[in-house]
Amino acid sequence: MLELGLTKSADTRIGIPGVTKGVSGGERKRTSIGMELLTEPSILFLDEPTSGLDAKTSKSVMETLAKLAKTGLSVVLTIHQPRSDIFHMFDKLLLLARGSVVYFGDADNAVPYFANLGYQCPPNYNPADFFVDLISEVRMAPSPVEIPDVNVTDTVRRRRATRKLDQDRVTHMLETWGQDHDIEAPDLSNSMLTVRRMKKLPLYRSSWIVQFVTLLTRQYINVSRDTAATFMRATQMLILAIVVGLLFFRIDMSQSRIRDRIGVVFFIVINQTMYTYTSALTTFMSSKAVYMRERGAKIYRVSAYYLAVTLAELPNAILFNLIYGTIAYWMVNLNPSVDRFFFFLLIIVVQSLAMQAYGNLTAIAAPTFPIANTVGTFATTILALTAGFWMSVATIPPWAIWLTYISVQHYAFEALVLNEFTGRIFDCPPAPDICQQPTGETVIQNLALDTYIAHPWAMVGFLLLLTVVARTLAFLLLRFVRRPKGI
Repeated sequence: MLELGLTKSADTRIGIPGVTKGVSGGERKRTSIGMELLTEPSILFLDEPTSGLDAKTSKSVMETLAKLAKTGLSVVLTIHQPRSDIFHMFDKLLLLARGSVVYFGDADNAVPYFANLGYQCPPNYNPADFFVDLISEVRMAPSPVEIPDVNVTDTVRRRRATRKLDQDRVTHMLETWGQDHDIEAPDLSNSMLTVRRMKKLPLYRSSWIVQFVTLLTRQYINVSRDTAATFMRATQMLILAIVVGLLFFRIDMSQSRIRDRIGVVFFIVINQTMYTYTSALTTFMSSKAVYMRERGAKIYRVSAYYLAVTLAELPNAILFNLIYGTIAYWMVNLNPSVDRFFFFLLIIVVQSLAMQAYGNLTAIAAPTFPIANTVGTFATTILALTAGFWMSVATIPPWAIWLTYISVQHYAFEALVLNEFTGRIFDCPPAPDICQQPTGETVIQNLALDTYIAHPWAMVGFLLLLTVVARTLAFLLLRFVRRPKGI
């Protein structure tokens, strides 16, 4: 950061131009250069590093590159219309026309070289502009550096004559360079030996643990800096928990409120799964472009990145669910047993972990956010239909029963129902009215959730299994499918 002149901006966010305030354009360019320097390359390739910058900022960026070149780093760049003081910073200059070399050598010798060919750069003229005009074949009229006058008046004939002059001039320069610099076939024996030696070098400059710790620290810093988003999420959970608690406030044990008790349990499942899924999808998609660029530069391993992202998501999955679950649980008057309460919190946390994995998987598989959002909404809606609330699991058609096996909502809903209703005794109406659901076991049976694996811990196990499977698939996609070009 000292070499790039970024020490004063070390604690400044990059920002999004036109959206959020951040560093200046020049600092943004130097930060991009710094990202490439993390791997300590021997050669730095840059494509128009001054594009979009004003004259002063462009000069500042080029001065930074000149300092880096003096440290022994080879800097190769293309540049568009550099001002004269920037041009004089160049050590070497390569000019191409028709895909072939017109000049390659010291930048200071370029003007004398073309002067010897009869193409004199006018006094007080920017050499860069002179060279662009000299090797261009698409001009509409002769430039001030033009050769003989064209004594024609017709516009079409004048353009044709100018084009012919350009073509002849470029042909002359190409032939002259080709005659003076015979290109021989290179000896590839040493090159192949160098390639074999380079293959033995480590692909990354830092160890896996250093990459992981650095990435994890960065993820937590990003979260800690985004205080507004964190505050809004916490507020949203708090308000929603209170609203749910007020709507279903202190549900009693009467027969008429059993359906309400089932409904609030299902709403908690749907709300927390959708919230967690959307949050994970949005967060991963927003950082996907940065990941692709950094992976292309071989800054870190995929495994280090993905594990850091996974661990960085844990606080949100735990904290917000604890806030929401604690308030809603006691206001609604769910099972008063303390162990049932803590198991309730465990279930909604584990289901959130599973939905985070599903969100990451969708974000990695989809090429763009609109596609990811559309596919994700459709998939989660279909899976919610097979959760066991809208229709009994026993009545799901055989061709669709497999959806319950991958439905996070199904396992979470069944776990919460078993946790809530097992061992409960409900108030029955006085005779001769029939007590249809006197116990919690009757409720579970009516929901067709009394299978041979109907145990809360079994459902938690299935949720964890889905989490591991989704995380594994997401990692494999990230590692072998969603790769930058050239890797």
